[in-house]
Order: sequence, then C-alpha cells, then structure tokens
Amino acid sequence: MTVRITGHLASELDDYYHELIHVRGVEQAIQVRKAQAAAIDRIEEIIREETIDCDFRRLDSFLFLTPETDASNS
Repeated sequence: MTVRITGHLASELDDYYHELIHVRGVEQAIQVRKAQAAAIDRIEEIIREETIDCDFRRLDSFLFLTPETDASNS
C-alpha cells in the first residue's frame, strides 16, 4: 500500500559509500553504485513503456546527519 506515502529509490547508501569501501573495497562499492543506478533506470523505463501513472520523478536527494553523528566521518 503506497496510497498515502511516498516511495523513493536512491543510489546513495544510508551508511555511506566510504563504509562499504572500508568493508568490501572500491571495486565492489562501484559495482553496488552501478547496480543501484541501473535498477532505477530500469524502473523508469518500465514506467514509460507500460505508461504507468505513478508520478515517477527524478529529484535531488540529501542526507542529514543526526546530532550524535561525527561530521568528520561522513
């Protein structure tokens, strides 16, 4: 059910790419980013091909630090 909520697709990670790079390395982080972007592109393509009326839009996104987050690590 998504009648009263917004769904969003994002290629950024809540835990940041530098964390993924630390754990898995640069190459896997690049692959994750490419896969996420390709998935969003494919969803957009399906919406267009099937003329699905779902108000799909590409928008800028922002990540906000919580008060307890150390900004120097972000």
